[in-house]
Amino acid sequence: MSTLTNSTNLTMPSALSIGMAQARLDIKLFFRRKDAVFFTFLFPLMILTLFGMIFSGKVDGTNIEYSQVLVAGIIASGVASVTFMNLGVGIANERDEGRLKRLAGTPMPPLSYFIGKVGL
Repeated sequence: MSTLTNSTNLTMPSALSIGMAQARLDIKLFFRRKDAVFFTFLFPLMILTLFGMIFSGKVDGTNIEYSQVLVAGIIASGVASVTFMNLGVGIANERDEGRLKRLAGTPMPPLSYFIGKVGL
């Protein structure tokens, strides 16, 4: 009598590894959108250059350069823009295009989807 055995011993990947794969995919898709790349990276640099040429010297009554204040502000606004605006708009777009319904039909857990979005 022959017995069936599972010689391959398949295991499912963890939610974290699936999420990291989703993050890599989201990053590739992000860099294919030229407008998003422009407004995320180049536009803040242009604003920083423009304001750096307009405002020079030290902040009144301190020993801090205007450029230091500008860099901190541009970094903070860039992080806020990318994390809140792109994340919210991206998820809403995926819902409108039906991609979230298609993802719900896959064995990928919802936690992996959000790990991918945070990784983006």
